[in-house]
Amino acid sequence: MPILIKYESSQYEDRFLDTRRIRWVSKNGRTLRSPEYVWLMDDIRDAARWRGSHTVPVFVRRRRETQETTYYFVGMVRSITDLHETSNADSSGKRSGIVVSTLTLERPVTPDLFEHLTGSPTI
Repeated sequence: MPILIKYESSQYEDRFLDTRRIRWVSKNGRTLRSPEYVWLMDDIRDAARWRGSHTVPVFVRRRRETQETTYYFVGMVRSITDLHETSNADSSGKRSGIVVSTLTLERPVTPDLFEHLTGSPTI
C-alpha cells in the first residue's frame, strides 16, 4: 500500500521530523478502524514480522508554492508509531476524524531530495 503525501498541503499537516521520520496525517474521515489502518497496525508490535508482511513505499509531492505535481519516492516504511485519532476542520469548517502517526523510513532521505521537497536544508 503506497502512501502519497502532499507536503505542506493546505489541508494536511504532514511534516518531515528529520530526514528519516515523517509526521503523517491521514485524509479526513479516517479512524484507526479504517481498512488501511487495520492493515497497517496488523503485527505492529512485532517489528520484524511487520516488515516481512507490509510493503509500504512513501511518495512525497513538493511544497505547495510550486506548480509541480510530481511525487518523489522517498523510501520504504520501516515502522509506524504514535498512531492516534484526532479531528481536523475540512474546507467548509466541519470537523472530521483523522489519524496522525509517525512514519520511520528504512533509510534517510538524501540531503538534496530533502531540500528539494521541503525548501530547507536537512534538519
